[in-house]
Amino acid sequence: RGDVPADIWDAAVAALSPSEPAAPAVPEVPAAVRLLIEEREVARTRKEWARADELRQRILASGWRVNDTPEGPVPEPESS
Repeated sequence: RGDVPADIWDAAVAALSPSEPAAPAVPEVPAAVRLLIEEREVARTRKEWARADELRQRILASGWRVNDTPEGPVPEPESS
């Protein structure tokens, strides 16, 4: 601390310390899973529902799930 007054030191420490815990990091989607998601989107566009379901199962087996939203598929780890 040296010659820094206590109130200034405390203010600096408070400014550097997060007041809220950081959000947990979301793991990067593996390339193989991204490819499966893209293939599934193509199958859905073509209304190949059985193929889309098969791809969803393969994505799940890879430890990921896909949430279908109006903006497109949103992958997330299966454990969350």
